[in-house]
Amino acid sequence: MKKWKNGLFGCSLALGFFTTTGLVHASLVIVTTTAVTDATGTWPVGPAYMSVNASGLGFSTASVAQGNPSAEAGAASTVLAETFTPGSSSTYGAPNSSGFQLGAIDVLASGGAVGNIVGIHLYALSLAPSATASASYNDGSHNMGPDLLNGGLGYTFPWNPGTPTGGDTWLTQFTFNGADQVQLNAGTTYALEFWTSSSNGNGFIWNRGSGADPGGQMFGAHNSLLTDQTAAGGERETINQEGLSGGAPRTAALALYAAPVPEPTTMGLIGLASLALLGRRPNRTA
Repeated sequence: MKKWKNGLFGCSLALGFFTTTGLVHASLVIVTTTAVTDATGTWPVGPAYMSVNASGLGFSTASVAQGNPSAEAGAASTVLAETFTPGSSSTYGAPNSSGFQLGAIDVLASGGAVGNIVGIHLYALSLAPSATASASYNDGSHNMGPDLLNGGLGYTFPWNPGTPTGGDTWLTQFTFNGADQVQLNAGTTYALEFWTSSSNGNGFIWNRGSGADPGGQMFGAHNSLLTDQTAAGGERETINQEGLSGGAPRTAALALYAAPVPEPTTMGLIGLASLALLGRRPNRTA
């Protein structure tokens, strides 16, 4: 395990996870910039897709900090998710007009606690949910394909960035290489999910806005278990149905970047917050 310290944050960066045969995967890097202010902050340059309507690269329309759904009895983790559809729009300050090879995912997030572990997962959906506030997926009609990250395993990572002193939230980037640079096809709807332990209700707080994304919207679930397709469990419902927002569709702050990802110096990054590469068995709760 290699580690080094960044001169500004003094954070450790791990380069993989190990089995008895050695390093088996090294594709996910989690890069956290300095705290950003909702009203004036901007995404790094060059997104291929943006979920929130913006002036330029600003994300001032996504200033609501969205916490996690309540957990179903017996659930190990809950879900916050955003669906998106490459090729769905060209009006959001990013191309959004074609498919691309995934290089990085950027989100605005906060929350966490000591020992807190969060999962990141990416799925293609068999059928796009409707744009209404009563839409759902993993419901038997809008089915989820295999996890596209880490060979179907997804990733977990430690998440406890602390209070963003001098700003409102953390701009966090997940970068990928190798097989994780998956092709995202125009016209296909995908779901990006974060799974948070049910023992930590504020384990992963994701900024959102009220403007509708032509390519998707924000969802939640009381149980991350994919085989549970009940409305009270693993069916992914809009956060309106989860009781987390009003009636209109809501959109999580999300920017996607095509591979290759720009060098960190070109994106104004100041620190490397953390990296963890822990495999996850498919269709299991976090």
